[in-house]
Amino acid sequence: RALDVKRDNQIAIFLSKSPLSVEQFIKATLLLDGNTVSRELREGMVKLLPSQEEIAAVSNKMEKDANSQTTMAEVFVSSVSQDPYFDQYIRAWTTCDDVEETCSVLSEQCRRLIQAMKCLSQSDSLRLFLSIVLKLGNILNFGTNRGSASAFDINSLRSLKGMKSQGEHNLLSYALSLAAKDNPEVFAIPEQLADVSKASAIKAETVESDIRGIQTKLGGLDSTIQSCVGEQISEAESHQALFSLQQKVISCVGAVESLFESVRKEYIVVLKYFGRNNGTFDAGSVDSLIENLSSFVSDVSQERMAKASKGSTKQPLNRFRRRGGQTGLGLPSHVQDDVHRAVFARRRSMRVDPDSSPS
Repeated sequence: RALDVKRDNQIAIFLSKSPLSVEQFIKATLLLDGNTVSRELREGMVKLLPSQEEIAAVSNKMEKDANSQTTMAEVFVSSVSQDPYFDQYIRAWTTCDDVEETCSVLSEQCRRLIQAMKCLSQSDSLRLFLSIVLKLGNILNFGTNRGSASAFDINSLRSLKGMKSQGEHNLLSYALSLAAKDNPEVFAIPEQLADVSKASAIKAETVESDIRGIQTKLGGLDSTIQSCVGEQISEAESHQALFSLQQKVISCVGAVESLFESVRKEYIVVLKYFGRNNGTFDAGSVDSLIENLSSFVSDVSQERMAKASKGSTKQPLNRFRRRGGQTGLGLPSHVQDDVHRAVFARRRSMRVDPDSSPS
């Protein structure tokens, strides 16, 4: 045998399961006939493409003794080596398959990220709650240089549940109760930010990296096509089919790039919503934002369920402390005695000017 026994058997098994003869397979591949050559078949074929050493070994055997018995695998190697385009075509075709599949996945992921960004900037309940958290933070920091803040780090929303009163009621529950007094729709935050939770499994950094990956594959595909097609694109039906497939893939990649650009734009809108007018896009920051807000949404859902089962309990604001025993700062008596009336009596007083929104 000209081929290694294991390799010979591997090719023979594949060919025995294929509904096509080697000649039919080669002809259909050069025409990119997807109805005849399934994706499974072409992926299997790529794994069996012969190396130059295998082609030389089979060629030498046939030249030395044209009447010698040849195996099915050796006939296959001889046949595919005689066509100057088959190797490039089958590789280009499977590359297009991979790129199209990846584009489909990336497109859906980009759409989810876009929807997550949009629901953040369109949620009235979130905006209301952020204004309350900002005011509570200023009250707790009364008398310090942090007591007149116009913004706060959005990631600190995750710490609200960890700040507890002496009665073990947390600041998140307290803030939600204050908001719900005049605006019960604040408990609709989980529904309004449902798309944020859905997008939490998607990593913008991974999407960005995968887009660079398909751009690299696209460049390699172009080189492959040019090496086997050259300037003769219109001279053969097979060349024209390959060129058309390339254009289809280029269009797919372009659509994904456009969607990711929309992710960038929507993220900038969200940054402005949170008061960061000079913010720039960073995929890692997108992931952090979505992860933190998804956790916050989960906390709100839990507090809503707890409220429904136990009801709410009012706690003086100065009894709240972070885990670890550090107490909150004391409040002026007139604020402590009637924080509801003094700070949260009117809904319009809870609105935050866009230029000073929490960030």
